[in-house]
Amino acid sequence: MSLFCVENAGYHRGEKNILDGISLGLERGEILAVLGCNGVGKTTFLKCCMGLLRWRAGRSLLLGQDIALIRDFWKKVSYVPQAKSMHIGIKVLDMVVLGCNPFLKLAPKKEHFKLALEACERLGIERLADSYCHLLSGGELQMVLFARALVSKPLLLVLDEPESHLDIKNQLLILNLLKNLSLEGTGIIFNTHYPNHAFKIASKCLLLYRENHTPQYVFGVMQEVLCQSNLSQIFDVPLEMFVHTSLDF
Repeated sequence: MSLFCVENAGYHRGEKNILDGISLGLERGEILAVLGCNGVGKTTFLKCCMGLLRWRAGRSLLLGQDIALIRDFWKKVSYVPQAKSMHIGIKVLDMVVLGCNPFLKLAPKKEHFKLALEACERLGIERLADSYCHLLSGGELQMVLFARALVSKPLLLVLDEPESHLDIKNQLLILNLLKNLSLEGTGIIFNTHYPNHAFKIASKCLLLYRENHTPQYVFGVMQEVLCQSNLSQIFDVPLEMFVHTSLDF
């Protein structure tokens, strides 16, 4: 049984067809990279996968069950959105503990704060534990949101441009961590603007694009989908430097 599937799914906003007829599957420990031009529907795709937006056709399944029927869905799935400025005066450790919310009956206990601190340590941001989120840089906040997603130890981790706002060192840290999580059995879906990042860690790839204003997609094994011809056609630029660029881990 696949960890996660999308079956013949589509989404439209008003009269505009955003996504259409998408089907794909992800096994435990696999990483799916989602690429496409700005505005093609990558974030919308992630939100539909998790039920934050409703598919207009088709469905998402987790362990063979329609996610709409899974009461404890957020005990199994974590989401890292794109980091945006935060105006709420909440400390970093308290923000990370919020990742335990699906498991809490009342207030968090000592063990939940311990898990939160361990998640921060795994990302090297334990020094920020007592800092306030609204005073952080965009990159620091991105790392905090990542720690919040990790604290629940999800079966499926979904990330919207996890490298955004990060310097090269922290981009490599995140990519290494995603690869290690996949080796531990976590399924991962992430949007990215970096084909070389996808090439380094993804096992499967989804390319979203439009042809004559009609949404199209290519899905499959990363080495077959993330090729020069596909990328050059979809992004309409020569991409030899991206396809052959590698990052040392």
